Amino acid sequence: MQPSQTFRGFIAVELASTPLLVKMIQTLGHSPAKIKCVEPHNLHLTLKFLGDVSTSLLDELYLVLQEAVKDVPPFEITLKGMGVFPNLQYMKVIWVGIRPKESLCLLAQRIDEGTKKLGFSPMDHEFSPHLTIGRVKSIHDKASLLDLIKQNESMEFGKQTITSIQLKQSKLTPQGPQYTTLKEQSFPSNNGM
Repeated sequence: MQPSQTFRGFIAVELASTPLLVKMIQTLGHSPAKIKCVEPHNLHLTLKFLGDVSTSLLDELYLVLQEAVKDVPPFEITLKGMGVFPNLQYMKVIWVGIRPKESLCLLAQRIDEGTKKLGFSPMDHEFSPHLTIGRVKSIHDKASLLDLIKQNESMEFGKQTITSIQLKQSKLTPQGPQYTTLKEQSFPSNNGM
C-alpha cells in the first residue's frame, strides 16, 4: 500500500490521565451542555499545530524536535485550575491549567522558530500552556456549567514529569480523532547518563 503523501500533524507533550482528570471529564460529559470531551487516552498539550504536512518533511521536523529539547532536562508540571476559551460569555473550549509554564513556553518558542524555517506559519498569539478537556457544542444550562468551572478554578488535578515531545499524526474519524506518534525526542538526562 502506498503511504499518504501528507498527514495532519502537530507537535505535543503527551499527558497521562490522572484519576481526578478522568472524574472531571466524566462530570463534564454529564453536564447540562453538549460537550465533546477529550478521551483520557488522547490527553496532550499541543506545542505547535502544523496542519497538513508533507511526509518528505519528517526528518527535518525530527531535527526541529532535537533542537528544541537540546538543553531542557525532564521537568515536573502541575495540572491546576479550570477555565475556558475565549471567555465565560462565549465558551468554546474547556481547559485545565498547567504550571510552571517556563519550560513549555521555551519548547513552543523553539519549535515555532524551527518550523517557521520549514515554511509553517508562525504562532499568531502568545503561547499559553493548557490541557483541553472538552469542546462546547451547545449549552442548555449556562449557570451550572459556570458554577462547575468556578468551583474548580483552583483545583489541583495532579502532577507529572515531562520527559519527551512527540510529532503526532491526527486522523479524524466518526468516533473521534486518532493520534499516532510518528517521531519522539526525549529530553537529555540531567544526571549525565
